[in-house]
Amino acid sequence: TRPIPSSGEPLAVAEIQATIMDAPDVIMLLGTSEIGEIIGLLEAAGWTPNDSYRPYYILADGGLANTITDAIVAAGASSRVRGTVPGTLSPLFTDFSSAYVTAFPDAFSGPEIAGAAGAYDIIYLLTYSATASGSSPLTGEQLARGLSKTVGGSTVVPVGKAAFGTAGNLLQGGGAIDFDGASGPLEWDLATGEAASDIQIWCVDPGGAIRTPNSGRYFDAKTGNMAGAPEPSPMSFSCPF
Repeated sequence: TRPIPSSGEPLAVAEIQATIMDAPDVIMLLGTSEIGEIIGLLEAAGWTPNDSYRPYYILADGGLANTITDAIVAAGASSRVRGTVPGTLSPLFTDFSSAYVTAFPDAFSGPEIAGAAGAYDIIYLLTYSATASGSSPLTGEQLARGLSKTVGGSTVVPVGKAAFGTAGNLLQGGGAIDFDGASGPLEWDLATGEAASDIQIWCVDPGGAIRTPNSGRYFDAKTGNMAGAPEPSPMSFSCPF
């Protein structure tokens, strides 16, 4: 693991050279605007001992920016870049995405990044938690306790206004619901407070109308397995183009 400099700091030439000497098969870069510059420097450098060798790059959702993908394409590395982003291809996310784009047509980022779907879900979850708390003071501890009522119920409650009344009646009566969000199923582990998320795998298409399309392969939080597109070979990192 090598540190990435903070925004505005010069890239350490020594770190670039050390990475090249390691000749890694895969380089994981977790950051934002600096990623494009780093990939550009790595691709332009001479690799020892085989200059024709180039690694794969694994990014997170911080790589979903035009400046970064432009740099990736300019460096000739688009076929060797794959990224992950929390999100689902469910109808609930599709509905949310459509509403988001309509409401914020000039937004810097789309609904699939920066936790937009999760933020939308959180508003509903906090409302349901407060409803389940009844007349108890709404402390942090009480809201956390109320969230436990959003899993384990027999009635599936999709995020949105349509099921709001049904959920409220169940929670006010002391029952529980099974909340399904735009960001995923949000099945809380009550022992840890964590909820697994669907994770999409995206690619970089140098000539496509959508520069970073989903690969069609994703982690399914409900099953705990990879799903979607056919299973690729371990190092193929298959993409739809």
